[in-house]
Amino acid sequence: DGSLRRVREQGLGGSFALPQVRFFMNEVMCVSLWRNVVITDTAGAIGVGEVKTMEKAFRTLLLTNRQIAGLALLRAGTPVASTDARAETTRFIKDLGAALTLNALVIEDKGVMATMMRSVIRGLNVVMRNSTLVVHGDAKEAVRALVPHLANNTDAVASERELLAALADMRAGFTPGVRRASPSVAPHDN
Repeated sequence: DGSLRRVREQGLGGSFALPQVRFFMNEVMCVSLWRNVVITDTAGAIGVGEVKTMEKAFRTLLLTNRQIAGLALLRAGTPVASTDARAETTRFIKDLGAALTLNALVIEDKGVMATMMRSVIRGLNVVMRNSTLVVHGDAKEAVRALVPHLANNTDAVASERELLAALADMRAGFTPGVRRASPSVAPHDN
């Protein structure tokens, strides 16, 4: 497929600025790859299928990286994932083990919904034991936390700036609620 070919040709490390590579997009979620980071932007209810797509993105990065990280953004109004989706998330994060060094999560909602989401995350962390899933206050804070986990990070300031630019590029190309064919890998093929 075109996206996987671009990932293999470009590589995911290096000290030069790399664009994000769109891995998957539907009406509720966009998944991109940047260096050794899976970036997810979620704006609606996700199910087991979307979680399996996220897992495939992480496993794709493991083809070229020994250690990987994640940046997950949950937009305001995003509901808590189904019980099955949460169980699948727990399973694949545990399966990734030490290869997943950090999974930075940003809950962009406020109030009761944000509190409920944070409670769900605490529950996942208890189930996973020693989880790398950490909630951050905003995207900039999460990116700063990810910088030490980036592949080939020779300039922390430049890497932070580049990851923020990749995130902005990804978000600019994602319109929640708009149904479109994913420009990359089929999400549910095994």
